[in-house]
Amino acid sequence: MFFSKKNFLKFAVFSFSFFCAAQEITIPMIRTVYPVKCVTWNKDGTTFAYSEGENVIVRDSTGYNLIQTLANSNGEIDYLLYPQSTAGMGMDQLLSLSDRNIMDFRILPQTEPIQTSKRNTLPKTTALAYNYNGNYIALGTEAGEISVLLQNYLTNSFIERQFAKLDTPIESLYFSRNNKLLVSGSDDDSACIWDVASGKLLNALPYYSKSHVPVLITNDNNYVIMTTAQNVLGIFDMNFRKIREIRTEADIQSIHLSSDGTTVIILTSQNFFYFYDIASARVTGYVPSLNRSKITSYAFNNTTTKLVVCHADNSLYVLEMAQMLYIPGQNLDTFYTQIAEEEEDYEIGDYEEFIPEKEEVTEETFEMEHPSDINNSAGDSKNSSGKNESENQGGSSLSDDDISKLAEELSKATEKKSNEEKDKEENQKEEDSKKTKEKKERAETEYDENFLFKISEKQNTIDISFPVGSIYLDSENPYTWGLGFDVTWRNSVFTAPFYFGAGFHAATYWPNVDDYPYQYYSSGSQINPPNYYDMKLLIPGGIQVIIPGNVVHVWAEVYVAGGVSFLWLLNGPRTNFSPSFAMGIRTGVGLKYVGIGLGISYDSILKFVPEIMVSARIVLPK
Repeated sequence: MFFSKKNFLKFAVFSFSFFCAAQEITIPMIRTVYPVKCVTWNKDGTTFAYSEGENVIVRDSTGYNLIQTLANSNGEIDYLLYPQSTAGMGMDQLLSLSDRNIMDFRILPQTEPIQTSKRNTLPKTTALAYNYNGNYIALGTEAGEISVLLQNYLTNSFIERQFAKLDTPIESLYFSRNNKLLVSGSDDDSACIWDVASGKLLNALPYYSKSHVPVLITNDNNYVIMTTAQNVLGIFDMNFRKIREIRTEADIQSIHLSSDGTTVIILTSQNFFYFYDIASARVTGYVPSLNRSKITSYAFNNTTTKLVVCHADNSLYVLEMAQMLYIPGQNLDTFYTQIAEEEEDYEIGDYEEFIPEKEEVTEETFEMEHPSDINNSAGDSKNSSGKNESENQGGSSLSDDDISKLAEELSKATEKKSNEEKDKEENQKEEDSKKTKEKKERAETEYDENFLFKISEKQNTIDISFPVGSIYLDSENPYTWGLGFDVTWRNSVFTAPFYFGAGFHAATYWPNVDDYPYQYYSSGSQINPPNYYDMKLLIPGGIQVIIPGNVVHVWAEVYVAGGVSFLWLLNGPRTNFSPSFAMGIRTGVGLKYVGIGLGISYDSILKFVPEIMVSARIVLPK
């Protein structure tokens, strides 16, 4: 019989297994004001950021609490990217691009951008990519232009390199993991491979781009992945020879690579995420659809363990792959969504845990007495003799003189109170001014997180130096020592702790009369040999470090100089000007506005000249 003991046992085991496998899963959901156009995870997966109109929202990945809101006045955010590795800066960088073509570069948790690129005079940006190390940014425009911005960590500025221009809008950009190659997808159904260092086009092949699916390069830098039809994904070598292909039942909307590079994740038009093994082209798992509305944006974290999915109905889901990744044929669990509770928006200085204190509010009811009640109570009051107050005074009221005196006293009391309030306000202003000054003084010894150096190292100065030089290193040189005068402008406002500048150098050297190879006579008497004079324009560049306390600074620099030299007898003839140049190195230490230094230079005429100098400093406005 069918319901034999053996079959019943099998049925019971199957039912128990099904019961154990099926479970209820609660998925956190966040309601947004606008549909989210872009979302991104930071490199370690602790936070994710997404756009809400003109604002950027940053949340943590555990409790989904609001960390900070970045207000943006440059239009709605079209692109938002964290780099997946920040080897250069070692902190969370965040790049955003608005629909007004204005790009902001931030280092979180600071709210203000440290670099803003106003690209509103250029064609609209249609593709944006961050390389894995976070120091290259690729941009593609609707005019077919591709450029790569190289990030300068010393100045937080960008150096732009233009690639060859194509004849069609750029749809997608993607860097290879080794940062040597850039692959682009264009609106004319072509994929191009570019050399990042030179900007040269290495190879090109037509591909199906009508669905605007991006083109990818595998982590081993050996294969290109791109669509060849609405539901076909091709895997090609770097010469665009097809290795294998993947076919899906529904149209392909987007593709993504897993963190280990062995799996390509395909988002279909049915809102399913399918995981395909690149080597075998077989499906290994899928994430089911939780919402029928269109997916507007999604992002996996750096380890492909979490997924943020944003829908057109203003809903955002945070999915754990350990719960949501199913193998084909596996029964689905029951899902419940739970709206993540909003926390009060507050500003924080870093990502440390912050719990705002809650004040206990007690309600109290106050009853205001009516003037008639006051009069009645006064009329009912008795004096110590048991009579009414009016009776005790013989029934008389206040005289006009008494009223005048009371008014005068009231006026004086009001004036006194007003003066006291003014004095208190002035004292408060003075105290606030004092605190502001102290805060400013403290800030001078603190670090500017935007640039990773001390604020006090941003200086704009005029340095006046008096170098004393000796030429004893060259025994054949008849000029043994000299005195110089330098006026040099040095500026580190934009490049601190490094500085650059320009200046003027003048010096005179006195000869060794006994060893001078020539003798000079005037009116029959021997006179001293001529002095050596030198005038040059110099260009220094170096580094300055402020010692804690903002009193002592240490500096070192190299410089080049060029000008003219000549010999001149005082009150006598002068030789022709001779061109000369010099280069040297100097180092020194300063105490506020004075300093000393040592250096050595090589002059084309004097040869090696060691020198010691004293200097004075004038600090100019930044």
